[in-house]
Amino acid sequence: MPVYKSNNIATSIIGSNCFNSYKINVFLNKEMWFENIEALGIEPEGGYEFVAGMDIIQQGNLIVRNNKRTTINFKRLKK
Repeated sequence: MPVYKSNNIATSIIGSNCFNSYKINVFLNKEMWFENIEALGIEPEGGYEFVAGMDIIQQGNLIVRNNKRTTINFKRLKK
């Protein structure tokens, strides 16, 4: 995957780090997809592959249920 930008600095409660960013397409379901999203490339910890930020979450209603099984439902808000 080609690097979109290099040496981005991201700051969190544990400090600042440099990351490369990439342009990606995100498909959540048949009603919800995003094209050309800028995403930071990070070393995964804890088994996750993708973290959705507020730029995606604010576009719809996100429902997460966990009762010994995780269910995620994401619907685009009508505009």
